[in-house]
Amino acid sequence: MMVEEPAEDAAVLQETTVTEDKEIMIIRVLTLNIWGIPFVSKDREARISAICQQICSASEPFNFLFLQEVWSSQDYTTIAAKLKEVLPHSHFFYSGVVGAGLCIFSKSPLTSIHFHPWSVNGLPHKVYHGDWWGGKGVGFCRTQVNGINFILATTHLHAVYHHLQDEYLHHRVVQAYETSQVLDWCSSADSVVILGGDLNCEPHEVPYRLLRDNAQLRDAFFDAPNKPVDGIGATNETPGNILSYICIYYSLLTWVKAHIGIMGNERADAVAKLGHHLDHSALFPLPCSDALAGLRFSDHEAVRAVFSLTRKHDTDLDDETLSSNGPSPHRFLAPATECNGGLTDKHKNAANNNSGAQLKSQLNAMSKLTLTLHQQTDTLLDAAAICAQGKRSMDSSWNFYAFLSLALTLVNLILIGLICPQGTVQTGTSFFLMMVLLATVLVTFYSVWMVVVWNKMERNAVLATQLGLECLLEDMRKKNAIQFQKISVPDLRRSGNDK
Repeated sequence: MMVEEPAEDAAVLQETTVTEDKEIMIIRVLTLNIWGIPFVSKDREARISAICQQICSASEPFNFLFLQEVWSSQDYTTIAAKLKEVLPHSHFFYSGVVGAGLCIFSKSPLTSIHFHPWSVNGLPHKVYHGDWWGGKGVGFCRTQVNGINFILATTHLHAVYHHLQDEYLHHRVVQAYETSQVLDWCSSADSVVILGGDLNCEPHEVPYRLLRDNAQLRDAFFDAPNKPVDGIGATNETPGNILSYICIYYSLLTWVKAHIGIMGNERADAVAKLGHHLDHSALFPLPCSDALAGLRFSDHEAVRAVFSLTRKHDTDLDDETLSSNGPSPHRFLAPATECNGGLTDKHKNAANNNSGAQLKSQLNAMSKLTLTLHQQTDTLLDAAAICAQGKRSMDSSWNFYAFLSLALTLVNLILIGLICPQGTVQTGTSFFLMMVLLATVLVTFYSVWMVVVWNKMERNAVLATQLGLECLLEDMRKKNAIQFQKISVPDLRRSGNDK
């Protein structure tokens, strides 16, 4: 499908540009982790007001806004009231004990809402980490802009507390897998899916790759022509952001992604026939601080994505429309089998030259698809390996809490014997011993709960992800085999033509 290249700065275009044969719609999206922990985050209320003022005064208004770490419902109410004139429709995702900290704001009405909590999300006894108590997951909203269906999703993966000994890596893999599966299921050829959030990982890490490959997402940053000089788009612990150094988090990255159904000729052709084409760019639109108030907006930097969506009015596209996997082999072979009998030598030579060009194009497309399949296979294998490592870590944890439960049970029996010799309660030291007994009994119950309940829940969540990855790997093996056969046939044909 042929489309015009987007302008160097798509933001200067109008919201919708209509020509005789197509319609170009500009969608602007912003995502930001506001670091809004009550009683902990510095200047929280003042920073929230400054963020809202910055968004409301933007010269190019946003269509959608994704916010993370809005841990207080009162803060959400304040933000919604301040943004009502520019983004009147919004939703706050309640979950867990203190909430998921996620909310979505939209210029267009939200027609459907859903929240998917992850099956594993940190450890409940590590209260100082707080991820389990937040009940994190991925929030979805559906809306429509100028007849185009949009599925908006926002998420915040488990934080990284120690890069060298990352005990939550398999948790983030499970979260990325579940998120990518839900995104893949809810996407369709006639809709655009935009995911914005704090993924707590870098582009080379497995959770990011799993989200990108399994859900068939495109990163707005890497497709952008105006990338920052750091090359990876770091949005946390950036030079000059003082708030980053008083935050317990490490390298947090914020990304915006967009998806139109690809993966497979049928879905790709369906998109082409609808006449949809998506170009996008990303940049950091907000200044790091409010110059007047002297405040940093957050310990993270905001990311804006500008999407240029082209929709052709004439949906009867000709047969030369190509899918994402290259020309259809049937269209390529048809002229050679049906038309050669009635052609002159001149026409035959022209047809052969054209056939050679089509063959080269087909080989290039197949080579790209083969590389993509190999990358997806590597991602799935790496994710499965991390899940296996996570299960070994859970085995060690189970052994520890099982031993602790037995040891504490023995200690409890000894304390009971000291407190009640010959069946009578002794005074003096008995009060102190009873307090110690109470503490050990509580720890014993907790250890038993970790062995019997929590370890089983965590193990089942990782096992479910492992089985899902095995299913995807089996399907990927079949696709690799089919692709190998497709490549082998043109290679034989090309060697025959060379002779």
